[in-house]
Amino acid sequence: MPFTFTGVAAGAHTIIVTDANGCATNPITENVATGVAPTATTSSTATACTGVNNGTIVINTASGTAPYTFSLDGGAPVSGALPYTFTGVAAGAHNIVVTDANGCATNPITENVATGTGVSASANGLTTSCPTAANGSITVTVTTGTAPYTYVLDGGAPVIGASPYTFNGLTAGLHTVVVTDNLGCLAQITNINVPAGPAFTANTNATSTSCNTASNGTITVTPNGGTAPFAYSLDGGAPVPGASPYTFYNLPSGIHSLW
Repeated sequence: MPFTFTGVAAGAHTIIVTDANGCATNPITENVATGVAPTATTSSTATACTGVNNGTIVINTASGTAPYTFSLDGGAPVSGALPYTFTGVAAGAHNIVVTDANGCATNPITENVATGTGVSASANGLTTSCPTAANGSITVTVTTGTAPYTYVLDGGAPVIGASPYTFNGLTAGLHTVVVTDNLGCLAQITNINVPAGPAFTANTNATSTSCNTASNGTITVTPNGGTAPFAYSLDGGAPVPGASPYTFYNLPSGIHSLW
């Protein structure tokens, strides 16, 4: 009857067979060959951006005998069916080892997880009506990233909004906007210029009083630039709405101030 030795290591082995009479064969050499290590195929998806560990590695196929265990970067083996996916993987090169039901393992397989492009955005500043006005704006347009987006202007409070998003009520000058997407990727846009609008000036024309003691002089004000309607203040008095040009009547002689 045939007899089988099991659990034998690869290599040359010597067998001697002895019968019931105590007669033995000459030593018989038998070589146990080393089987071919199993192989596997892998693929990966990129992370969303630098610093966000949401890439994946997929073991698509494997030779050998199921079931399999899978190890990533020397970590504890995990079991599962094919295809098997590791999630939450950082960008960079990783080693995968697949072990089959016979304990045979693949050589380490190197799979590279690329870094995604993350968030990219542009911004455009709109001019204020004049140098001292706080009515400029910045419109931010996100071109890559995952909505919804969070916007921070000049280190202020975050606001959530769609793209494009507009900040209003801004002073003239340089501003910074940071955009963060739903995956935690961010883009910083610096030196966004909100130009100052032209200075608002006015021309004045005064008519003399009829005499030193009379209060019948006038001042006519004609704004240059600006946006109607206008309000006029004389000598610190209450602003008076009016068209352009506007005339103050019944004035005494002397020096007057206009706002």
